[in-house]
Amino acid sequence: MPTLIVRQRRRPDRAWPLQAGEVLIGRGEGADLPLPNVAVSRRHARLVVGRSTVLHDLDTHNGTRVNGERVQEVTLQSGDRIQVGPFELIFLDDKTTVFGAKLVANYPRYFAAATARGDATFHLSKEELQAHLRGLKPLSERARLLHEDGRETLLGARSWWFGAGQDLEVRGSGRVAEIRWDVDHHVLVRHGWLARVLVNGRKVKNVALEPGDQVEVGDRRFKYDA
Repeated sequence: MPTLIVRQRRRPDRAWPLQAGEVLIGRGEGADLPLPNVAVSRRHARLVVGRSTVLHDLDTHNGTRVNGERVQEVTLQSGDRIQVGPFELIFLDDKTTVFGAKLVANYPRYFAAATARGDATFHLSKEELQAHLRGLKPLSERARLLHEDGRETLLGARSWWFGAGQDLEVRGSGRVAEIRWDVDHHVLVRHGWLARVLVNGRKVKNVALEPGDQVEVGDRRFKYDA
């Protein structure tokens, strides 16, 4: 069967055999191949494994790259290198039995739980350690808005309103937009036709936020971080 070799900084290469069908890659609990890192979207990419193996990026903010090129959909060839956040996944077809002068069957199996243990923090910088520890908390507890002036707002599971005299002060009359918690992610909702609400430079009406998204409401700019 085809295999992914999972490469992660300061960890040995591990193997993930691919069964026929669809394989969801992401950091969410429902992912078939979980990659627990804040740079990976909850639903990041999908593999469709059959006579050939096709990779689909699921419209992620950070994107998915194959051999250095950002892709939306691509049929994989043996040896292709897939970049998902800090992880490199090397695709090997079912005819490839040796990789890196080692039998593919002899690689240890990749288990996502191993990346979440405390010993995975050895040799991390202070910033990497803080990001790792944040990633172990539920999203509702770690997500925040970073303000241009250096302040930050921890969002939690409540609703936050933008507007004159609202939770987040922006120019405009009344409530112009809202960030609300929706089961497993934060959603930015525009209220009113005249409100200026952008995510990554695009006008939006209702959108689930991903870490790294640049949010503009009225005359204010924020970064959604987790």
